[in-house]
Amino acid sequence: MDMDIILKIAGALGLALVLLSMVTGTSWLIRIRIVIAMFIGIVVIGIFTWPLVQPADPFGFIGIPKLVNALIIIALAVVTALVSFFILWPNGKQIAVIVVPVGVCVWSIRCASIADTIRQTTDIDKRLGIYQSMLPQPFFWLLVIAAGILPVYLAHCLVGPKVHIHEQETLEKAKNKIANNVTALLGSALIGFFLVSLLAQGLKIPGTKFIAQPAVAQIAFAVFVAFAVAAFIVKHFINAHYFWPVAATSFVASFGLFFFTKRPVLERISIDFPANIFSHPTAAILPIQMVSFGTLGAIAGFWMVELFHQWQENELKSPNDQ
Repeated sequence: MDMDIILKIAGALGLALVLLSMVTGTSWLIRIRIVIAMFIGIVVIGIFTWPLVQPADPFGFIGIPKLVNALIIIALAVVTALVSFFILWPNGKQIAVIVVPVGVCVWSIRCASIADTIRQTTDIDKRLGIYQSMLPQPFFWLLVIAAGILPVYLAHCLVGPKVHIHEQETLEKAKNKIANNVTALLGSALIGFFLVSLLAQGLKIPGTKFIAQPAVAQIAFAVFVAFAVAAFIVKHFINAHYFWPVAATSFVASFGLFFFTKRPVLERISIDFPANIFSHPTAAILPIQMVSFGTLGAIAGFWMVELFHQWQENELKSPNDQ
């Protein structure tokens, strides 16, 4: 993948996040910190650690790295998240969480697409093997993303302002919270799947339901928007955290790879169409792309609701102050 394309997509994501912050009325200092977070993610994770995940085959996509490399990646994600939290203080909790996902996004656009890998063989068993090898990948990339998010919240709990909860949680409230979380996870998965299916469609083959491999920029846009909408909805209606839409990205990726890559479908494609044709958009998106771009979208959607609620509160107070 050409570095110019990487920088363009990274710049577009940064511009999108800054524009979101402008719409919701945040200060220029916050916007600058968002750009700093993007820069840290691109350089430290996306470029510096690229050799740890770089495929040996230039026409291959990124798989789960060797155990040693995987442990190094997770450790670097934790350290980078913690350092970013303090660099971006006092907004570390809100902004440092995008650092690692941005770096993983860079990885996802530096490697080959699924079509590039599939076209290397015409053997159906080998093609099935390629898809089967991808099934556990979404959950590994979710682990890497978690290593870049959870330390930020831990650091905030240790050094951030203390929040005292006076109300004791009853069993009924605990049950409602669990029900809301499950609803948020399932709802996010359904919304994300529907919108990705709608927005990530490549060129459609006339007379069939098959589509061509979507461009990486289209994938980035579709996945980002899909999970931004999902996070916005579950936050607005049931006050759910973006953790659940982020987790849903891995389920959507695995679902698409499992259900839309069956042998009869692959056999028909191999007979009638070139290798860059797929039965569904989710079968054409790399797990690393679904998880990384989906995470950024979920974070953006969540904070849109938070900032919108703050704006509403300020508007309600304004007439009283006058």
